[in-house]
Amino acid sequence: MQVVFCKNKNKIRVPWIEYGVVRGWDAVLATFQVLSEQCDCKPIMSRSGHANKHGVTYRMECPYANRLGCGWQCRVVIRFDQNLAAEEYLRKHPEAPHAPGFVALDRTRYCKQTMFAVKQELRLLSHTDHVCIISTAGVHSKHTGYQAFGAHVAWEAFVRMHPYALTFARFQIQQWLEDRKIQCIHEQDDGHGNIVQTNQMRVMVESCKRFCERLRTSMENDTAVKNGYAGKLLAMCEKYCLKETIARLGHTHFDPHTPYIIPGWSADTDEDAEPGGLVVLLSTMNLALNHARAQHWYAGNVTMAIDHTFKVLAA
Repeated sequence: MQVVFCKNKNKIRVPWIEYGVVRGWDAVLATFQVLSEQCDCKPIMSRSGHANKHGVTYRMECPYANRLGCGWQCRVVIRFDQNLAAEEYLRKHPEAPHAPGFVALDRTRYCKQTMFAVKQELRLLSHTDHVCIISTAGVHSKHTGYQAFGAHVAWEAFVRMHPYALTFARFQIQQWLEDRKIQCIHEQDDGHGNIVQTNQMRVMVESCKRFCERLRTSMENDTAVKNGYAGKLLAMCEKYCLKETIARLGHTHFDPHTPYIIPGWSADTDEDAEPGGLVVLLSTMNLALNHARAQHWYAGNVTMAIDHTFKVLAA
């Protein structure tokens, strides 16, 4: 990445390149989703936010930056003068006013007292309709570089995106590392000016395997469900629905004997009540396996239904 030093200040000026002009923080998040495809779909990391005399700026970085030193960066600028920002948005998107349901742009002129940097979880609410300018700097690099401690972040990203890899044996993990060309050669000085290289493939494979075991344990414990928070039944519906079950096992491991949850409708008979998902159906071709899994999840509180289905009601 090209580095430019300011003349008057002893700091680095990053050469930003505009990526896009969008409306609302939800559009920013959608852009981040596209940008994350270059990082194995790991979420873009938020760094900081600050306000200056022109507007609010949020900085992000590659999720590989901390452990592998990737130099790619991203920033989102929201100008105080939203009238000027709106004009720029319309120049970039001349078709926007003709789209069905188009709402007039916010043209308010803000200041530091009316617009300020907020925490990540509040940005969607605070910048709902603001025009945001997204820029990037640098290029992605070192994603397959040597990592001294823990499971390689590229493997962690792959496992979270393809949960079936949690069941990989050590030789399969090693094959994946080799196919991705993950650097496992550690170089260090022997104290006499000579560089000594050691192959840490076995260490890396073991770290990746332990990561999978810990993640599988945490997924199977269902800690949030056992703690009994209000939406525990809905959480089970979401975690073990057909889509998530296939993602966790993969198409090669999902078969007619695999249990999964079909979300149901509210058991309330009030016609004005909104369906609340109080009923779930656990379905599989293998009734015995389904029954055993349901008994384990709900400590024996299972009501059998006809055929290959269970109906579980909220207490």
